[in-house]
Amino acid sequence: MEPVKVGAKFYSGRINRFPAMIINPADNVAGIILRTGEFNGSYRSIVTTGTVAPTNSSDTTTPVVMFLTGPENRHQLQYPILLPPGYGLWGFSNGSTALDVFITYDIL
Repeated sequence: MEPVKVGAKFYSGRINRFPAMIINPADNVAGIILRTGEFNGSYRSIVTTGTVAPTNSSDTTTPVVMFLTGPENRHQLQYPILLPPGYGLWGFSNGSTALDVFITYDIL
C-alpha cells in the first residue's frame, strides 16, 4: 500500500448545527484535493461540497462527501477526493452533538 500524502493546508474544527464553511468556493479556482479526513459527530451529520451550502442535513441538492452514522463511529476518508474548481466544503451537524472535522488538503 502506498502512503497517503498529507495536504499542505488543513482544517481542524468543531461545527455546531448550522452549515459551516470549511473551504470557501471562491478560494477554489483550479481544484482542491482532500488528502486526509477524520470526522466525528451526531447521526446524519454531513460534510458536503458544491457551489452553495446545504440547507439542512437532508439536503440532496449538494454532493455529500461524508455522511455520519453516529458519534461512537469515527469516519475517515478512504481515498483522496478532488473538488472541482468553484466547489467549497461545508459541515452540518444534525443534533446536539457537534461535528468534529479534521482534514488536510492541497489547492491546485
